[in-house]
Amino acid sequence: MTCLHAMGRRRTRGGALLFGVLLLLSLAFAVLAVDRQRRAADALAERHEAEGRLLAAWFLAAHRAAQEGDWRDAVARGGAGLSAAGLAAMGAVPPGLRADGRIALGVIDDGHGVAMAFAVLEGAAAAAQVRAGALAGGLRRLDDAASPSAPMARHRPAIEAVLGRPLAAGALMATADHALAWRNEILHRRPQPGRPWLNRMDSPLDAGSFDIGGAVRLDAAGFTGRGAGVAGSASVSGSAGAATLAGGAAFTAGTLEAPGLVVRRELAVGTLRALGAVRAAGAAVRGGLQSAGLASRTLFAQGLAAGSGLTAGGGAAFRDAAAGRLVLGSGATADRLAAGGLYGPALAVTGALAVDVCEGC
Repeated sequence: MTCLHAMGRRRTRGGALLFGVLLLLSLAFAVLAVDRQRRAADALAERHEAEGRLLAAWFLAAHRAAQEGDWRDAVARGGAGLSAAGLAAMGAVPPGLRADGRIALGVIDDGHGVAMAFAVLEGAAAAAQVRAGALAGGLRRLDDAASPSAPMARHRPAIEAVLGRPLAAGALMATADHALAWRNEILHRRPQPGRPWLNRMDSPLDAGSFDIGGAVRLDAAGFTGRGAGVAGSASVSGSAGAATLAGGAAFTAGTLEAPGLVVRRELAVGTLRALGAVRAAGAAVRGGLQSAGLASRTLFAQGLAAGSGLTAGGGAAFRDAAAGRLVLGSGATADRLAAGGLYGPALAVTGALAVDVCEGC
């Protein structure tokens, strides 16, 4: 009987041990399954985030191409698409960046006539994770193209026009006016899509005694300086003053004061006061000098046209002169003097006037 009891106890202990082993195995398999699912989920999330980083990289490449290329004609036509091969040919693609057929790229008008890059990703399975990857890749934001309240959504019609088709449901988009971060205190030398104020000074600019060249047109409320050169044309709504002023094509100002003035083509000014000599390309103006009033000790010009009158304190030498009223301090010489309403009472010369041909005098 004692042996039978001992054998029963051994069977009970063996069954308990076996049950414990099976329980531990079940728990281990459950832990392994959970870990496998976690690893699979993490891998899937990493793939989606990598997709977002890839989208950001291609968008930044498109933005680089839009900044460095000349897209004025393309913008005037409504925009243009960009291919991976085209971006690579422009040198805008970082080495090793793989292409993705679901990413569409191009340039459109930012609303201010500036070429703006865009990127679209269609068929994204996890928008939140793709967006996280895009932000990690350097973008400021990524919008749902179908959301009417998204800032970039207003560009959807232009993007669809470039792509030639409607965007698929769930498409994510990036446009340079909202997808890129910026710093307001930096002045940019290239136009920034959607941010024209980033190309505008908010304080006086000190050139540090260096030249500013290559200007085709100069617009200013006032102008003053020891020496000034204008390669193209200049328009000053207020007054302009300089020790020496040289204008390439044309100079327009309300009031101009300068000891020396050189104009290669045309000068139009309300009032001109030149302390020294007024010259044009070394005594020749190919176009004309137009002024309501002119006061100068010496004036040299090939062609001269003054709207209401011309006054020279010293002398004037013209090849052709036309004026409603001509007043000269000491004397004048001209090869040809023609003015429809210019006659004796309106012509005052305190010294001498020598004219080869006078029409309307």
